[in-house]
Amino acid sequence: MPKEIELEKTYKAVRIIITNDQGKILILKRNPNDIHYPGLWDVPGGGVDDGEELREAAEREAEEECGLEIKIEENYFNDFYHQEKKIHAYGFNADLIGGEVLLSNEHAEFKWISKDEWKNFEFIPSVTATLTAFSKSNEIGQINNYAFAFLGEIVEIKMDRMLGSKHPKHEFVYEVNYGFVPGTKAPDGEEVDAYLLGIDKPVESFTGKCVAVIHRKDDKDDKLVVVPENMEAMTDEEILKAVNFQEKWFDSVVIRNE
Repeated sequence: MPKEIELEKTYKAVRIIITNDQGKILILKRNPNDIHYPGLWDVPGGGVDDGEELREAAEREAEEECGLEIKIEENYFNDFYHQEKKIHAYGFNADLIGGEVLLSNEHAEFKWISKDEWKNFEFIPSVTATLTAFSKSNEIGQINNYAFAFLGEIVEIKMDRMLGSKHPKHEFVYEVNYGFVPGTKAPDGEEVDAYLLGIDKPVESFTGKCVAVIHRKDDKDDKLVVVPENMEAMTDEEILKAVNFQEKWFDSVVIRNE
């Protein structure tokens, strides 16, 4: 990906999915008088302080927001990027170690719910993205689910491989526009890649809707599938056919929101 592009300053936040010994997860209802998302459901989390590690921030926020001691089970499982606010929100899985729920003034209510109940509640949009990734990771296993956070979202793509261009090393021709989402970071250290479908001419940039993710079972580099907002739905077979020029070398599947 181009490295000469100067990116705007971004901020970090953490979201924590805390699981108790009954296998239920903790959700919090925001104070109805709060100026930010009053009355919507949330999960523990908050901003990362300067110089603070993500895991440290997750442990601190769990204690500050609900008085709980937790054990982080793994590194973050998704990175939701809020383009408008320039915020990366990292999702963590954690087990409850001790303590009783003691809410801060940000929240008015809490519930322990089963892992498949969260869709019955109205959450903050960025938290919905985190819970979607959490749900997918439980269904499919530990895969590169950082990409799930973009499902259903409007994203901007910058093209570094326009339709009709050749791959600089392997020399195959790009049959669709192919680019990346600025300001993001995938596990390979580069920006999150994306296929643009439904546009039959080369373009340098495009803003559209992420309708699916191409997950490579044998690689660590998932791809977004972005289409014009008003485009009719494409089947999984149509998507795989459109990207076969590159995905034919991988064991790839299409993943969508329910």
